[in-house]
Amino acid sequence: FVGAAGATALILAAVTAERLRAEQSAEAVAETLQQGLLPARLPPIADLEIAVDVRPAGERLLVGGDFYDWFESGEGSWDLLVGDVRGKATAAARATALVRYTLRAEAVREARPSRILAGLNDAIMRQAPGEICTVAYVRLGLEPAGARLTASLAGHPLPLILRSGGQVETLGRPGSLLGVPEPELSDSSSRLGPGDSLVIYTDGLTDAYAPDRITSPAEVANALSS
Repeated sequence: FVGAAGATALILAAVTAERLRAEQSAEAVAETLQQGLLPARLPPIADLEIAVDVRPAGERLLVGGDFYDWFESGEGSWDLLVGDVRGKATAAARATALVRYTLRAEAVREARPSRILAGLNDAIMRQAPGEICTVAYVRLGLEPAGARLTASLAGHPLPLILRSGGQVETLGRPGSLLGVPEPELSDSSSRLGPGDSLVIYTDGLTDAYAPDRITSPAEVANALSS
């Protein structure tokens, strides 16, 4: 009996150690994937302050469905986007890679954010049928005393503009998510003046306390104005 118990304990210890090594290896792969799918650094832009906050949903879930990007699209023009793909881990990494690099390619030949998102939708339908995602896409043009914004929303929460006086406005109009035939997409324009801020977020913020409580967009706007 003692011998059998000892052998069982050794087997369990070996299995536990192997599982721990597998989990550590998976976490290392996930962290590497996440680092490769997000910008290594934020680009410096004169007269603009930029900040990003990304927090994993769980301690061991390092690759989520949320992503962002920010890159120069022309002389005095910058494109910024925040999105959310379905799923987690490697499935999310695969979809994020398709979305991010397709948007960069479309941004070279298209001037309107809605056309850029339409190009992404075509790519998803061809290369990843069944995949869906939401994106908030903004093209920012620098001006002598501020910036001009052109935005298109694909099923994503509306970005918020915090004016220097404390008022909060939404940017853009709701659109349909991507990965479906003929999505509804449109362009909207606004302007940032000195002291104004643009805030783009995913539903990871509004669902942070789910299922006990869902934060409404109005609550986010109230928190921002305060």
